[in-house]
Amino acid sequence: MTTRTTKDLTIIGIGSSAGGLEAIRELVATLPVDVPAAYVVVQHMSPHHKSLMTELVARQTQLKVGTIENGTVPEANVVYITPPKAM
Repeated sequence: MTTRTTKDLTIIGIGSSAGGLEAIRELVATLPVDVPAAYVVVQHMSPHHKSLMTELVARQTQLKVGTIENGTVPEANVVYITPPKAM
């Protein structure tokens, strides 16, 4: 068994405008589950509405999906979603 560190991790940024949810869902459905990479989805979202982005993306992939916060240590095979008001 190989142990990987964050030094071995590739971080992949995915950007989208407010209308890009469908494209993001299609993309995450094709992501492999065994690559030493973390994915960070940055999408323009309204700061005035609760976002369901994390839940909607999680339905499309076998990867773990979560919200990235200040201080998050990225892990392989996780899709991180930026929260509203993050940009």
